[in-house]
Amino acid sequence: MVVGIADMKMAQYEGMLVTYALGSCIGICLYDPGLRLAALVHVMLPLNMETGRRSPMKYADTADGGERGKAQPHGGQNCGRRPYV
Repeated sequence: MVVGIADMKMAQYEGMLVTYALGSCIGICLYDPGLRLAALVHVMLPLNMETGRRSPMKYADTADGGERGKAQPHGGQNCGRRPYV
C-alpha cells in the first residue's frame, strides 16, 4: 500500500507500507508485534497552525491521535504511548 503525503495506512498480518518523496517530510512507522499491526504516517510539518484542522495527518502534532484511533478496531490499545521520531 502506498502512503501519500498527509496520509496514513495500516496493514495487519501481511503487506507492505511504502511512501515516496519524503524529502523534508517525516515518515512515522509504528509496529505492534503481538498483533502484527503496522502503521505508516507521512507528515509534512511539525505543528498544525491550520484553522479548523482539516488535514490532521499533514502535521506531526495531530497525526498521532488519528493513528491510535484507527488502530483500536484492529485490537490496538490506546495506552497513552506516543511515537517519537
